[in-house]
Amino acid sequence: MALLSANYTLSPIGNSTLIADKPITLPGGVVLGQGGQLIRPVNFDNSVTARGFVTYGTPLSFIKTNLNLNSSVNYSRSPGLINDQVNFSNNYTFSQGIVLASNVSEKVDFTLSYNFNYNKVENTIQSKLNNNYYYQTASAKFNWIFGKGFVFQTDLNQQTYTGLADSFNQKFTLWNAAFGKKFLKKQAGELKISVFDLLNQNSSITRNLTETYLEDVRSLVLRRYFMLTFTYSLRAFGLGGNSERNRNNPPMDGGGERRFDRQGPGRMGNF
Repeated sequence: MALLSANYTLSPIGNSTLIADKPITLPGGVVLGQGGQLIRPVNFDNSVTARGFVTYGTPLSFIKTNLNLNSSVNYSRSPGLINDQVNFSNNYTFSQGIVLASNVSEKVDFTLSYNFNYNKVENTIQSKLNNNYYYQTASAKFNWIFGKGFVFQTDLNQQTYTGLADSFNQKFTLWNAAFGKKFLKKQAGELKISVFDLLNQNSSITRNLTETYLEDVRSLVLRRYFMLTFTYSLRAFGLGGNSERNRNNPPMDGGGERRFDRQGPGRMGNF
């Protein structure tokens, strides 16, 4: 599957920035000191964004998995005004990913994935803000139902940042795990203990770019914690009413099993 899209915007709103190389008196008697900035919104002629995405999937029957490859390219051209000179910021993002998702059985499944992202920024006036950086994400997930309703789930996610400020170039690993037991009629109930960020390394890093500055930001995020949960599946409770309907619409994942996927730093999906 391939997807191409582009947007051309007329009269976009951008920033006009005045950087004072010496004290300046503004209308109203306000003094803008040396190095100070005055930013106001203005309309420009146009801005452009474009995106291309390609994905390919195929089953690998000899190892009972599905292979998925995906590539994407993003481009944006944004105008800005700096000391009455127009600056165009050209942003390029290249991404490549691969996913191996198992189809072993209803009791066992796993997923392996890797994603590489490269980012490049070029400015026509503010060349000192030209930069490039990349980050990589490698992850593995495993789910296992065994014995009489026992459930084991774990996922490992390693993130690597390169090209940022020295203290932000880092590698850290997120490891989550859970162990539970299904019980009650039709295994509708599940009691589970989960550990999030087992290695206590969770971190959140972002890069912000404007017409006049570049900054790397590290945000405070929730690290290691434990959680005990009880889940009761109403879906499993309603399976006994119509045997013909049950045969035509069999329950998924054993009638009550939930898998969890990481939804971002320090957060997990429902399980």
